[in-house]
Amino acid sequence: MSLPEVFPPPRLWLYLLLALGALIPRPALAVEYTFGTPIAGDSVPVTLSLNDAPGDAGVDVVVSIPAGQGDLLGLFGHVTNEALVPLMGISDPSGIVTQSSFNANKGWKVGGGNVMNPVGGWDFGLRFGSNGSAGGAVEEASFRITGPGVTVTQLAGAANQGWLFGVRIQSTAGP
Repeated sequence: MSLPEVFPPPRLWLYLLLALGALIPRPALAVEYTFGTPIAGDSVPVTLSLNDAPGDAGVDVVVSIPAGQGDLLGLFGHVTNEALVPLMGISDPSGIVTQSSFNANKGWKVGGGNVMNPVGGWDFGLRFGSNGSAGGAVEEASFRITGPGVTVTQLAGAANQGWLFGVRIQSTAGP
């Protein structure tokens, strides 16, 4: 038996490697930011954690502020591939997200009176609690931004107005 009969030809090896590579799941990406709120101008630090959801189901998001330092009102941000924006949604069994908008370059933010007011420029906006409060100060919000192709890279790689994300808080608790 000659050597070529025992081993597949090089082209077949390449096809086998490509096929196996497609079966290997891509590693999940996680990013964490800690910053003062860029929109409200409050000095309370905000932590934003993003993790690719299992099975390419979107991005798991946790937004938090230190206990007793205010009321977390909402989050707004950008998407690298704006074609994904109309496909995006929210999965939030806890009900902390009470309002959301997904519209490329027309996203809303939590504005005066803790309502969603259009300000332009953001791809998505989320409001937490009721009138800025869910029975008291919202200090942490956990939810999933869903959509085919929505990943941490799509969110963390986007920038506009000098910020990747805006987090709105008020420095006193409650509505």
